[in-house]
Amino acid sequence: MKKWLLILVGFLPLPLGYLLNWLMFGPMYDKPVGDLLTLYSLGFFLLWYLLGRKLGRWASSPLEATLLIQLPALLDLALILYQEWGMGQYWFNWVGFATQMFYLQTIPIAGIFLRWMSTFTVSPVYIAAFLLMAVLFYLGARRQEQKKYQ
Repeated sequence: MKKWLLILVGFLPLPLGYLLNWLMFGPMYDKPVGDLLTLYSLGFFLLWYLLGRKLGRWASSPLEATLLIQLPALLDLALILYQEWGMGQYWFNWVGFATQMFYLQTIPIAGIFLRWMSTFTVSPVYIAAFLLMAVLFYLGARRQEQKKYQ
């Protein structure tokens, strides 16, 4: 049962992305939000690490927990890459919008790692965000596992 809950928690970035979108185009529409976006992104990655510490024990190993919680992110990444590489554009419907909202809060920090690249697509940023999420969750789960043996 807890393994299914890990997969369900893996969808958490979606409502957080919609929240960020609402903030940017709602209450903060006419204000500079650059630093706020970076803080929101840092907060999200800290949350993902802390979730690893808390939920990593729901599976038999930190790796299994990471794989389970990253399943929604992997599905979303596959849909994004298909839209960008296969179709050359994003879908103009709620699925195309939702795939972008899933990773919205990760873009500021993931983009920092790719500043050296001169790219015209955002797919490397999405890939970096996916990997960063996986590494941080795994490190949190691994830290929790080490803690229980001390």
